[in-house]
Amino acid sequence: MKAKILFSLPLIALLAAGCATTKSDAPGSASVTTTETVTVVDVEPIENGAAPVAVLPPQIPGTLNSVEFVTQELVDRLVVSKTGYERTPSQAFKVTCTLRNLTGEPLRLQARTQYFSDDRTHQEGPGAWQMVFVPANGMETYTAYSYGTNLSYYYVEIQEM
Repeated sequence: MKAKILFSLPLIALLAAGCATTKSDAPGSASVTTTETVTVVDVEPIENGAAPVAVLPPQIPGTLNSVEFVTQELVDRLVVSKTGYERTPSQAFKVTCTLRNLTGEPLRLQARTQYFSDDRTHQEGPGAWQMVFVPANGMETYTAYSYGTNLSYYYVEIQEM
């Protein structure tokens, strides 16, 4: 009998600790009430009425219809000789970038494209990185297609593998 009581006392203590309630009454702080299965969080408003979390606009590239080198070392080794877009027969967006390797060694690159609407809001992408191999002192064209048709701008990122 004594053994059952000794083993059940720690169990009762653990259950009682799990049912404890804590509450903070400091202004501007959150009070938390914990029960066995539910946690309730009450957040008091800040006195000046400002939102407790800053709302940031989405990151939009500074220059749309452009190509950016994510790997900065590419600036001296690769040139974008032509970039542009056209509509396919299904009105999808087709983006092409002609890349020229300035070195005597082949370049292994990755490229991806994001798409934006007329009002410059982000609509599609970034897609998966696509491999682009540019031969030594050679040229290669990167091509990407959109899924949507209501697009007006693109933004291409290129990085070295």
